[in-house]
Amino acid sequence: MTTTREDVLLQMGEVRFKKGDGTLYVMNERIAWIAEHRDTVAVSHRFQDIKMQKISPEGKPKIQLQVVLHDGNSSTFHFVNRNGAPAQMADRDKVKELLQQLLPNFKRKIDKELEEKNRVLTENPSLLQLYKDLVITQVLPSDEFWANHAKQYLSKEIQSQRQDIGVSGAFLADIKPQTDGCNGLRYNLTSDIIECIFKTYPAVKRKHAEHVPAKLSESEFWTKFFQSHYFHRDRIAAGTKDIFTECGKIDDQQLKLAVQENMGDPLLDIRGFEDNTLEDGFCSAASSKQTVNSGNIVHQSMIKRFNQHSFMVLKTCTDVKTLNRSIGSILNATPGANGTTAN
Repeated sequence: MTTTREDVLLQMGEVRFKKGDGTLYVMNERIAWIAEHRDTVAVSHRFQDIKMQKISPEGKPKIQLQVVLHDGNSSTFHFVNRNGAPAQMADRDKVKELLQQLLPNFKRKIDKELEEKNRVLTENPSLLQLYKDLVITQVLPSDEFWANHAKQYLSKEIQSQRQDIGVSGAFLADIKPQTDGCNGLRYNLTSDIIECIFKTYPAVKRKHAEHVPAKLSESEFWTKFFQSHYFHRDRIAAGTKDIFTECGKIDDQQLKLAVQENMGDPLLDIRGFEDNTLEDGFCSAASSKQTVNSGNIVHQSMIKRFNQHSFMVLKTCTDVKTLNRSIGSILNATPGANGTTAN
């Protein structure tokens, strides 16, 4: 199957729909199913039209996933991997986890678009009356009305600059680990917390794009994240197979660059993040030639982590494109940083 404007994120064979065998595709903006030996798409649902997904309960003979649409219709896909129930469940879970990652983004877009349209109608009584005359009476469909009669209003709203919602400095405290009964911990992640992690640590977002779903499932990625030295930066040494080792190096270089760029800024002097001692008898920092570290390496690591977290939360106010470019330049300047970690 080929697409012109969207990429196939996941292709899953041996999926049955209405007693017909075929292949299920998850793409950037939709989910589609094509029957075997056919070239045409038999089922196609845009993510913005999907209200929720459901899976068959454990113990049921059929391993199924159902997508429920906003209009009340639904499509049920039956996973029939010839290797048996465990393989069928694994296939189903891959699709489910990818949809869990993608669907919330489109839901937020829909909510924001509806909110914007409601505001435009409220602020323009004449347009509201035209909407009632044409759409409510079913003379025109809603999409055609907004495309032909209200396009200029939406354009003005889209062009107007809005203030983005910031990130709470304590968002990681909302991730409360719970014991799973097997000497392990379970972390409950919401889409909002994941978005905060991506905003605050763009290097983690890059790692997510590199590894999910090609190399790791969504749950495997976040398990490695919470087990990593990057998350527990009070540890002294990182594991050789820690995929997040490079992220810590990027954070260090970003902090150094920020200190250099903000020299002399009276409103945002982050030179205090450097590990310098105070001179005896005077409340001034030691000179650069006589810089002495604060001592205990564990304490240094913890204080450095707090400072970096504060800096990264502050950095979320920066334009995302600017931040991504700075990370890209750091990666290009780092020997061996080609998307793989050195062993």
